[in-house]
Amino acid sequence: MSFKLLRLIFAFGGFLAITPWSVEEQDKSTCQKCYVWTFFAMTTSKCIYAMFNYKISENTRNCIILGAIEILLAIFNFYVMIVLNFLKKRQWSRLLNHLRILKNQEVTKKKTPYYLNFVILIFVYFVEYCFNLYRMFPYENWYFTIMTHVQHFLYFIYNFLLFTVATMLLKEYRSLNYYLSCYSKDKMSLLLIRKIAKEVHFLKRTVNIFDEISTWPLAVNIYFSIMITLRDLLFVIYDFGNIRGDVSASYYVMIVKFCFGTMSVVSWTLSLILLYNSVSEEFEKFWFKMLKLQWNFSNATPKEERQLYNLMGFIKENSPKFTAAGFFVISKTTILNILAAIVNFLIVAVQLSDG
Repeated sequence: MSFKLLRLIFAFGGFLAITPWSVEEQDKSTCQKCYVWTFFAMTTSKCIYAMFNYKISENTRNCIILGAIEILLAIFNFYVMIVLNFLKKRQWSRLLNHLRILKNQEVTKKKTPYYLNFVILIFVYFVEYCFNLYRMFPYENWYFTIMTHVQHFLYFIYNFLLFTVATMLLKEYRSLNYYLSCYSKDKMSLLLIRKIAKEVHFLKRTVNIFDEISTWPLAVNIYFSIMITLRDLLFVIYDFGNIRGDVSASYYVMIVKFCFGTMSVVSWTLSLILLYNSVSEEFEKFWFKMLKLQWNFSNATPKEERQLYNLMGFIKENSPKFTAAGFFVISKTTILNILAAIVNFLIVAVQLSDG
């Protein structure tokens, strides 16, 4: 992932009012501010319209899940459009400055175009969009249909932005690991460890800024994935048999919807969780290498031992950590917690339905 790709994503994000218009300038003009507020009002009005138009008398269980989905999307819109664009715009500037410095340290070049992955994902989204238009035609409410797809595209772009920045951070920790592996025990010195400690501290500050920006969207991602999965599973369990018409055709449509709809949402969440966890694991590998190289200073003086001890403690304190809105730390166990939440809800739903 390159800084050029980040420029491309910011161009799309600025149009969707979820990021600054460019990576160079974070201050918005009056017209741009009005545009952000207008876009926020349009997307949020769709969520409010959906919540007040679900028929509670028809299916209370589904109504609660669908209402929760719209509330999560409204929270997502408010945070990425209003909070980050107006209240935390300095965080964007600081993060981009840090990433720009990391970009200047890159020496490797990719043979494939930097925009290839982004174009492929845009194409996949376009296929999903065409399928949903075909499946939902004719439309009872054009505004609701259009804004629903705009909301999904907004959600997709922001997740790809988080994925891109997290990949850049993972690449930097891997480079640091490779940099450490190039030095033999005989070449290690306190001066070199001090240089490594500064780089680790800089990466930790970058991670903290990124975590402050992405913490709430990631939390919404997790709960949104849970609700989307529950919605489709409960539909298959209770409502699929009530479909009128060609059941076999509805079955294939449900499979395609699950692959393009549910799995696209869940896959983003799982990818981000595993990517964040990979950053932490890469630092652990780096830390174990540092512990092994520490034995090279067995003949050091007491003063050098104290300096080495302080530097090692400083490096350990700067281990990267990602959280979901400060509620819990992201790791592989988060995936198991998501599965447990889905299973527990299904058990309660089945028991209430049987009762």
